Amino acid sequence: ALPIYEILYQPRSLAQFEEAQKQARRTIARAHDFNPADDSALPIWDTVEDQKQVDGIFDSMTVFLAFIGWVTLRLGGIGVMNIMLVTVTERTPEIGLRKALGATRGRILVDFLVEGTVLAFVSGMIGWGAAFGISKALTLVKMPEMFPGLPVSEATSALAFTALSVIAVASALIPAWKAASLTPVEALRYER
Repeated sequence: ALPIYEILYQPRSLAQFEEAQKQARRTIARAHDFNPADDSALPIWDTVEDQKQVDGIFDSMTVFLAFIGWVTLRLGGIGVMNIMLVTVTERTPEIGLRKALGATRGRILVDFLVEGTVLAFVSGMIGWGAAFGISKALTLVKMPEMFPGLPVSEATSALAFTALSVIAVASALIPAWKAASLTPVEALRYER
């Protein structure tokens, strides 16, 4: 008789994989007279556990990449805020003139807030387009079967744009508030 080196079995459902493994171990232990609790007597390669480990690795990578994305968005928000602060400084005489001609504090606040938000949104769209393009380009490269590629999901995109919107408004708020708080006299007297 030829020795058996491998037996493949498949549970009826994924929820029953542990019970199916125990049942297979008990059946083989009874036929070959060993204790079914002795793991060294019958090594089992469990593809379900392997898949759980792979899923854990991908989940960890997702958390790590989300953290990198969060840090990048914060740094981008700081960049937008700095650009807007420079814009407010350069346009101080214009702000003073607008206020002298009747522009309200709220109007100036909204104008600068919209400008900062649009700046952040456009840069975010460029970044999202680059990420989408790279992920599509990677689908053209031959990858291992278990690697699904880099899908850009709608949920991830929505989450990224929500975070971008919050950071854009937050980063434009301080410069907009500074611009709206200027009095016409101090703004018109400002020299670069």
